[in-house]
Amino acid sequence: MKTSVFSNQLFGVVIFSLAILFLGACDNVVHFKPNRQTELDYKIYRQTTTSTMLKGQNEIPGTCLQIDLQINAKNNGGNWEWERTFLDLRRNGWNKDLLAGELALKAPLKVSFETSDNRASFVGLDSVYPLLHSIPRDPRITNRLMGSIDTSLYKKEWMDRWNLMHFLQDGDYRPGQNLDIMALNKKLVYLTADSLKINKLVKRGANQCLEYSMYYTRKDSIRLDMEQFFVSYKRILTEIQFDMDAFVTNTPKIGTHIKEGLWKEEKLSGQWRFALNIENAFPCFESRKEQVLLELKDYNIKQKIAVTIFRFSENVYRHN
Repeated sequence: MKTSVFSNQLFGVVIFSLAILFLGACDNVVHFKPNRQTELDYKIYRQTTTSTMLKGQNEIPGTCLQIDLQINAKNNGGNWEWERTFLDLRRNGWNKDLLAGELALKAPLKVSFETSDNRASFVGLDSVYPLLHSIPRDPRITNRLMGSIDTSLYKKEWMDRWNLMHFLQDGDYRPGQNLDIMALNKKLVYLTADSLKINKLVKRGANQCLEYSMYYTRKDSIRLDMEQFFVSYKRILTEIQFDMDAFVTNTPKIGTHIKEGLWKEEKLSGQWRFALNIENAFPCFESRKEQVLLELKDYNIKQKIAVTIFRFSENVYRHN
């Protein structure tokens, strides 16, 4: 049986197209087999911004806080000795003393991390309390805010950052590839991952970096969110008659169980993104964004007020 010239040409086009798709798929593969180092010496340039939005109103920008940190770490037989030193702090926007969790980064910190047991010991978090007490705040909220500062939270966040940053194993990865969240959740002590995926290969300066993201939700956001709300209420509640005295008086200690009907909180949603140098697995970039909806009850006018709180931070890494 004879075949037409058109059929032969069509067959050739199909074969050529399949070859292009195959080669394109191969080109998208990222070979991640870094020469992992046993000593880390780098600076972190960190910026955190906040904003708040009342229902039906425009988003109100909050504080922009920039912190420079020096990090030194060394691997001793599989266990890491990690040290953080504060370098500089710059603040602008209203309420410059917002975010106790960020300001706590000024305290020097040393961590000994046992990778096999996923355990860490911390030296320096006890200095967080005098540091934060020295910051002037509205006296009506200072004691409640300080009572909410839980250094165990900082420890858990440090461990989750470390485990997420060191989660990628040697291998080949493709953009959009989903990773095993069950394995990750076994290592996380503070957050629960909903998904984890490879984003793409990105260029950061002169480095080629593999970027990946974890999406998560959590419910234990009372301390962080209400810290931001309490110290910013003068700005975000100027157009409504909200009785802050009654709210503070009737609110139990932040971070504990909140009385039913006082406020309602939805799950906090977040994304944590990392980029690692494919040559040595050094971190290139890190960002984290979170948002949560709070529904507050006003004792004075018997009104429920919906407040959405946003927070974004990013770390740029420069290796010495």
